[in-house]
Amino acid sequence: MYKMPYRRDVFCIEGHWSSDLRDKATVKHSLELLKDLRVVRQHFHERCRNRDDLFTLLRTWSQRSYAAYSVGYLAFHGDPGGLYLNGHTFVKLDEIADALGGRACGKLLHVGCCGTVDVDRRHLTRFLRTSGCEMICGYTETVDWVDSAAFEIMLFRDLQMRKTPRGIDSYLRNHREAWALARRLGFRMVYLRPDEK
Repeated sequence: MYKMPYRRDVFCIEGHWSSDLRDKATVKHSLELLKDLRVVRQHFHERCRNRDDLFTLLRTWSQRSYAAYSVGYLAFHGDPGGLYLNGHTFVKLDEIADALGGRACGKLLHVGCCGTVDVDRRHLTRFLRTSGCEMICGYTETVDWVDSAAFEIMLFRDLQMRKTPRGIDSYLRNHREAWALARRLGFRMVYLRPDEK
């Protein structure tokens, strides 16, 4: 068992991966494993299908009563600059930032969606300024379900190990297995440098 400082609990909003109701694929099992291994103390997981659900959940995450949930995790299908709620409705990162409206101060956001962060760095720094998030990370490539699940377990563990995004970035890069998988998946982490704040 891992003994972590439990600095960051996880608030997960997940889309539906298929229109087939028999498809039970979910990231919730990975979150349960992290909890069972004591990597995270607790997690919140909710599925959503539409914009109203997504924006309501994002605003909930940004409330003071959810301050312990300092890691946000969006698990959806994606494309550069946004994500798909139900396979059809595309929501831009800018809309997500606007929904958070600067209230996500000090929070870290992992966008577990294929290709969503494959945009210009300026777009992501604008997201950070608008949302209030301290860091955004995700994938620039189309990712395999099993590979991304394995990486995200390591990522969420590593998010517990350092206080600042810069420290997390350094820690992850020095973790050979995690960094090799991160590179293969096109993982990208962006946080504001001192000259960008």
